Amino acid sequence: MASCTSAGALAKFKGRSLNLNGLAFVDPETAQALAAFSGERLLLVGLKTLDPAAAGALAKFKGQHLYVGLASLSPAAAGPLANFKGRFLSLSGHETLDAGIATALAPFQGELFLNDLTALDAAAARELAAANASFLHLNGLTTLTPDAAEALAGFPRGVCFRNLKHLTAAAARLQVQAPQDNYSFNYGLNSKLSFNSGLNSSVSVLDPEAARVMAKYASQVLGNNSFGYGGLTTLSPDVARELAKFSGGSLDLNGVTVIDADTARALVGFHKDGCGAPDRRQCARASQQCPHCNASISLEGLTTLSAEVAAILGQFKGDTLRLGNTRNVPAAAMGPILAFEGSMLDMPSVTTVDFNTRPPTRAWQPPQDMPSITSLDLDTATTLVASARWDGQLPDITALDSPDSVAIAQALAKRKGRLALPNLEKISPKTLTALLKKKDVQLPLIETLKLIPEPDGSPTED
Repeated sequence: MASCTSAGALAKFKGRSLNLNGLAFVDPETAQALAAFSGERLLLVGLKTLDPAAAGALAKFKGQHLYVGLASLSPAAAGPLANFKGRFLSLSGHETLDAGIATALAPFQGELFLNDLTALDAAAARELAAANASFLHLNGLTTLTPDAAEALAGFPRGVCFRNLKHLTAAAARLQVQAPQDNYSFNYGLNSKLSFNSGLNSSVSVLDPEAARVMAKYASQVLGNNSFGYGGLTTLSPDVARELAKFSGGSLDLNGVTVIDADTARALVGFHKDGCGAPDRRQCARASQQCPHCNASISLEGLTTLSAEVAAILGQFKGDTLRLGNTRNVPAAAMGPILAFEGSMLDMPSVTTVDFNTRPPTRAWQPPQDMPSITSLDLDTATTLVASARWDGQLPDITALDSPDSVAIAQALAKRKGRLALPNLEKISPKTLTALLKKKDVQLPLIETLKLIPEPDGSPTED
């Protein structure tokens, strides 16, 4: 416990923030001395008890943010604290809130932080809804009962729930009703960081109506930036359909591990109508991030694609499709996904590309961000060589040891422009001879290569 004299000395500190979280007790005289601190933030989150007189003295602090931590807060102490005239009152340390305390806090007119609450009943929620606070922060709640949500719905300003696992329509509506000049509108709830890595990362269950509310709201505040729910591991068609109504630049659902055909069909509705330009290259705004022509869907959590889902995702009308962890793409799915007509198909985890199933509507061109290729067949080599987009680089090929390796090498040697296999380790003499017929081929030093018998069983050249 600090003495009144030492507290007075501490209060003369000229900085912005005074942290005294180690104090367990303050009497009224000490509280009065501390309240004389002229900075912006006074922190006392280690208090064990606080009597009403001391609470009243602390409330006279002239700064902007008062932090008070109490394992048990009484209505008698809460009432005086509610007279604090600063912008932020943070009351931590207690996991429950009874209606009496909520009623006592009603006079406070700034942003009220009750982030250690883990449960909120309807009675306390009803009293909070009648409070004068400009914003409520209830970031410790992981669930909100329907009764509590209904009671809080009477609060006319915004409520922030950063850790809700199940986002219902009622909770979503509470989150989006903050006035635009509110601190949390600009720096908390509605910041791009909150949408993409804070607010939405905890949600693992999303109701369709909540998705509709949040997608509409995100469209208004995020512009061409990204929006999504990284905590979702499953996605229903109804939720996907609502999220796809987001009008910004990118829809990020990187926690989803599997989607069915109906969900994929709903997702590709994202910017499905485009901007009216016949081709993204003719869009006057494409270079300025036209949200339609530069639209992106990110599904980094998918590891496997079925042929049906691949065919649907390949119909996405945007610019970028990100499938960063998709490894298992059966031959029947490869052609349909490669029918995607955007500028970037991001599939860096694919290790084998099978082109036996070709896109039926157009000649395939490798995407600008080419998947990693660790093995080649003749069809793949022929297709790559024929493409004007391919840069001739095969950095992940370490061996040409298939029975048709000579034919593959002959096909690669026909490329117009440089050919590079910088990490090649194993090759047969005939295959090497075929590659060396191309003058501008980059290979490791020949003496470092391991020459293997001809994979097709033919005699090895001398």
